[in-house]
Amino acid sequence: MGFRKSAPSAIQSVAAAVTTMLLVFHQMGLGAVWLVSPIQAKKEIETILKVPPTMALVCLVAVGYPDESPQKDRRPLDQVLEFVS
Repeated sequence: MGFRKSAPSAIQSVAAAVTTMLLVFHQMGLGAVWLVSPIQAKKEIETILKVPPTMALVCLVAVGYPDESPQKDRRPLDQVLEFVS
């Protein structure tokens, strides 16, 4: 029961969903970032966004088109990944 208090499953579900959203945004050519620091003004932001009392703000995700497209030199997959059996 102690674990549930420190890491409730609702937060884990949100984390999984946001991670997937970030990957989808990237695939779409969008830039996105997971913002947690605005939660310091949680009550004010919930008021501005008219979040119903039955819901709670957990994080914000900023999404937009990047100003630049950096090119990365990537090493081959077999140089950075090892399967251990």
